[in-house]
Amino acid sequence: MSQGEAGMNIQTFRPEDSEGLVKGLFGCIDGRDWAGLSEFLHDEAIYERPGYEPFVGKPAILDFYLTKRIISLGQ
Repeated sequence: MSQGEAGMNIQTFRPEDSEGLVKGLFGCIDGRDWAGLSEFLHDEAIYERPGYEPFVGKPAILDFYLTKRIISLGQ
């Protein structure tokens, strides 16, 4: 992840940055870069995903990707 993405916050975010932000986020997920993903998440983030109760907080979201999200093939 670039320093610009890691340093982005609500005060510095611009709509034209959306594509890079989304690509960076999913790049971390697809690349299993959990430290990088952590930089995208607010400590109190809530992730709602069909079939699961909401994941509340950065630790819960990271735990989902580390231990519950199973993908055998594909991106």
